Amino acid sequence: MLKAEVSVYPSDESGQEAHPLQRFMNEMGLDYDFRQEPPSINTSLSGSSRQVFSTVQEIFESSAQRDEDVVMVVTFYQISTQKN
Repeated sequence: MLKAEVSVYPSDESGQEAHPLQRFMNEMGLDYDFRQEPPSINTSLSGSSRQVFSTVQEIFESSAQRDEDVVMVVTFYQISTQKN
C-alpha cells in the first residue's frame, strides 16, 4: 500500500487557490485541512500506487488549470503489508 501526504500552496500570498481546491477535494470525497497561515490545503491519500499517483495527478492538474503559480509538496510512504 502506498500513502501520500499532499500539501498545495498558492505561490502568492493572496490565497486565491484555496477555493477551487476545496471544491475539488469535496468532489473527490477527500478529507483535507485548510490552513489560513500559510494558506494551504493538505490531505492524506492511501491505496494502490496507481490510485495514489492518479489522485495526486488530478490534484496537480486541477491546480494548474487556473494558470497560476502553485507549489505542491508530496511525501510518499510505502507501507508494508507483510507482518514480521
